[in-house]
Amino acid sequence: MTYLEVIFSPCINLNQQDLNKFFNNLSLPKLREENKGKLYSCISEEEFYNTIKSLSTSKAHGNDGFEAEFLNVSSKEIILMLLCLYYQAVEEKIMPPTMRLAIISLLPKPGKDHLEVKNYRPISLLNNDYKILQKSIPLNKFTHIYDLGPALLSKDQKV
Repeated sequence: MTYLEVIFSPCINLNQQDLNKFFNNLSLPKLREENKGKLYSCISEEEFYNTIKSLSTSKAHGNDGFEAEFLNVSSKEIILMLLCLYYQAVEEKIMPPTMRLAIISLLPKPGKDHLEVKNYRPISLLNNDYKILQKSIPLNKFTHIYDLGPALLSKDQKV
């Protein structure tokens, strides 16, 4: 096995049946259906616009090719389309393929022998549509989650 195969391979072999059994037996608190809208309606167009404007133009984009500069220039035109995409994803309970994809790239560690694989670190290049969604829903927007019950976060968790 190569170095990366060792660090990225699972420690144990699990089949789908074992995973289903494990997850079906979990007793996790769930947000009631009538309260989901309160969380999903947290993103306003203005906040969304500000999120797009805050994208770093110095960071690499994913495989979709939409650079932060392009999104900044065209943000007014694409806000409604992206918001519709996000709300549809929430409704259908599945993210679009572009948001589930990352390009893993290896960066050499400075001052190390670049002929050895262990001297590289992997990074994930995510598409900007995913970055926008991720940045649009900061945890501090959900401080009211305790009021939506049942308690989805323990009192020890910070939001």
